[in-house]
Amino acid sequence: MFDHKEPSLSVVVCTYNRREYLKTCLSSILRSNYDGPFEVIVVDGGSTDGTRDLVEKEFGGRAKFVLQDGVGLSAARNTGVRFAKGSVIAFIDDDCVVSRGWARNLMRGYLQEDVVGVGGPARPYFLVHSTVRSLKRRFWRKSNPILGLYDAGDTTHEVRFLMGCNCSFKRGIFSELGFDVKTGRRRSILSSADDVDFCQTLVERGYKLLYVPDAVVYHKVPPFRESLAYLVRWSVNAGFSNYYVRRKHSDFKARNAVSKLVWSFRHIVMILLRRDLFELSLAIGSFIAFLAYVMRK
Repeated sequence: MFDHKEPSLSVVVCTYNRREYLKTCLSSILRSNYDGPFEVIVVDGGSTDGTRDLVEKEFGGRAKFVLQDGVGLSAARNTGVRFAKGSVIAFIDDDCVVSRGWARNLMRGYLQEDVVGVGGPARPYFLVHSTVRSLKRRFWRKSNPILGLYDAGDTTHEVRFLMGCNCSFKRGIFSELGFDVKTGRRRSILSSADDVDFCQTLVERGYKLLYVPDAVVYHKVPPFRESLAYLVRWSVNAGFSNYYVRRKHSDFKARNAVSKLVWSFRHIVMILLRRDLFELSLAIGSFIAFLAYVMRK
């Protein structure tokens, strides 16, 4: 039974060999001004950098350490769900820092009884600054999954998507579904559509997701994520995972091969006309994934 008056919160932080990032992340969560009941669960993918010692010695009693079942981010999130006890389960990446009011503002979204998921923006936390980089960043979109950024505006409203590094869901929803391990990041494989797939499934089943602009996290952007090499690598991997998701949902899975080819090509042309680098890179990646799928048939 979901208690709207005093829901409890479980914060799941998935990590792998990023001890210092994790330390900053946990410190920010524990400085939160949220005064309701909550727990922090660190799900580790087999780190070898002293992550377990950090959690148990520096955050012992305030954060629970568990080893994940399986490989990859989706598997880690599913492991966190199994250990969580809260009526709301929130997910945050280890390279994020939460604003002081993050948890409190997130939980306020559940005052609306028909809401099953609440999330907020992921804003940039740049680790390197320079004049050239600052000029280049002016042309980026506020929502840029390549950099791990998401911004759906300045008002609270219903959405179809919540970003995986800043999202939460009612516990009961996980009795129906979990994160698809085929669509999530796995070590060096930059698949990144498990959040898209999960949210789209909920929306297709008639559930309501809410975006709350004050539930802010800051996502660290290291220099390599701004490079062309990373853009290409991310685009191909994300294209494959997004194509897999597209095959699972909507009328796309009912199209024949020729229809899918025409749709994909038209999609790329439309994006070229809009001159949107992110959308173009993702569309090309999806197109490559489609060709690979057809060739395997």
